[in-house]
Amino acid sequence: MIDNLKKMRRAQTIQPFGVGAIIDIDGESFVVNDISKWRRPSQIVELERLNKLLGFKKELRSFSSFENPEESLTVSRFPQWHHCSKCSSLQLLDKALLEKHGEPRCGNCKSKSKLSPMRFIAYCNNGHLTEFNWWLFAHSNQQQANTGNCTVYDQIFFTTTGKHGGDFDQMIVKCRACDSPGVSLKRLQDRAIPGHLVYANNQACCGTQPWMVHPKMSRDKRMEVATTCKEVTMKFEPRGSSSIHRPKILSAIDISLKAKESNDFDSSALNLLLEDIIEEIGLDLCILSLESDDNKYETKIERYASQANISYEKALEFLINSAKKKLENDFGDSNDTEEEVDKKQENLLKDELDFFKKRIDVHQDNFDITFESTATGSKFTSLLFSHIAKIRRLREIRVLTGFTRGQGLVDVSVDISEERNWLPTIEAFGEGIYFELNKSTITKYFKEHGDEFSKLVRGQQQVLEKLNDNYLLDIPDSDLFILTHTLSHLLIRQLTFNSGYSSSALRERVFVDPDSNYAGIMIYTSELDAEGTMGGLVDQARIEAINLVLDKLNESAIWCSADPVCRETDSQGFSGLNRSACHCCSLIAETSCTFQNAMLNRLTLGGLGKERDEVSGLFNFIQELI
Repeated sequence: MIDNLKKMRRAQTIQPFGVGAIIDIDGESFVVNDISKWRRPSQIVELERLNKLLGFKKELRSFSSFENPEESLTVSRFPQWHHCSKCSSLQLLDKALLEKHGEPRCGNCKSKSKLSPMRFIAYCNNGHLTEFNWWLFAHSNQQQANTGNCTVYDQIFFTTTGKHGGDFDQMIVKCRACDSPGVSLKRLQDRAIPGHLVYANNQACCGTQPWMVHPKMSRDKRMEVATTCKEVTMKFEPRGSSSIHRPKILSAIDISLKAKESNDFDSSALNLLLEDIIEEIGLDLCILSLESDDNKYETKIERYASQANISYEKALEFLINSAKKKLENDFGDSNDTEEEVDKKQENLLKDELDFFKKRIDVHQDNFDITFESTATGSKFTSLLFSHIAKIRRLREIRVLTGFTRGQGLVDVSVDISEERNWLPTIEAFGEGIYFELNKSTITKYFKEHGDEFSKLVRGQQQVLEKLNDNYLLDIPDSDLFILTHTLSHLLIRQLTFNSGYSSSALRERVFVDPDSNYAGIMIYTSELDAEGTMGGLVDQARIEAINLVLDKLNESAIWCSADPVCRETDSQGFSGLNRSACHCCSLIAETSCTFQNAMLNRLTLGGLGKERDEVSGLFNFIQELI
């Protein structure tokens, strides 16, 4: 396990270092364990529509804002095989050296050089993860009889020839004890051969996660924890690859217009007491015990009531009502189909879309928004946006529900053992701007240029359709989405310069209803640190400031410093899902984009029309209207 001196920010426990992720700290590599091995976070976070979407089955818990030794996530070292850059040996960690030096050290070198985690691991599309048995791999070119004669495990070496750019065929694993012929990693390039992994009988996949097993664990014990997996192969991959871990996150903005039910006392202590009672005797017996005349928890309730400065009767009533509410929620339908689970984030966004369509000014503690018409702005501004809203304060809840690997055939839960009644969560506050596109302009544009626009983006849509046959990508593909998503990225890039926030601090939420040609973009920041509420972003929501932003935006849509290469490239970016969109003009930080920097096309905005033998983009169309 990682020592107590290793720390990370609270937000990183959701992304990018949530359950199942590989994390490098000070040259050491770990994988984050599932929450059954965490010390439970103490802070309970509530958001009614998010709790309701999850069926009220799981509490949302976040780590405290202060250092609390009673709560922490845990990790396991992964991979266990390490490489010494000085003597080129491959070796499993020596626990004695690890405890002595506090970090992985080489057992072969006299100088006890620091070891580096082996770069390559194996995963399957159902979410399982393991490492290679490099001793078996080094002997894989020998006959089984010869392999069995070698019992030396500390003479495995990993070297590169230095020829031909150091590709996989130049990376060699060799056993010097039996002088077996070296085996190049090219043998693993297409697939991870089951014989080189610790795997379950009659299946090619290990069926486990790193925190469930250990390389020296007996085969029988591994079989006990391994699950059945029908994948025919595991993939060979560098451990830093983005395909190894993709978090499944639910994100919701607190936009509730209902008056929140609140107690006239601090109920946090009573909530903890109720949890302890339920954990001790169960929910059904908890209610019976609290309602009985012989209530064995009477003394505790009196003490907690005194702390909350309320009467015993009021505290007891609160506990009974809370317990009954939990019982009612337990009878809710929690058997979501796979399709319903996939649509949870879509449903959250739909709620927010319905709110923004109403253009209601709200002034609440956790959500403060004021809409303003763009009629007083420049002609270009008013034709592009009908309304702009200043979001002076917002509250965002992000919940980690699971993760996927590779093609993402299976969502792996953050609680594989299903032992916990909570989900890891973060609560962040910030500010933002909401841009509502001018529906009249959008409708006119698609009426006049819809055919050529569809022809422009059809290639991207076809690539996405093919990818969805193998990968579960939650990326919309409508014409209006591609246009709006590209505009969102250009706005973020420009607002980064104007607002004073770093490029990774701004986030996007894209709202699109193709049936009614409604589109909206929320650019916001919500972080747990001080960068969340500086006020620089809201200040850019002034109409005169937006006029200046759009002047620059028009230029960046028309011309990229990588043109004409960027402009004329039909396929680029993630799996070829982008066109005319590169790091110089359209891409933003991975954590800022909701859709993996995919389905972007700068020509949808900056296309110059027939004069340049290309589609007339939205900006060019607006200039013609002016």
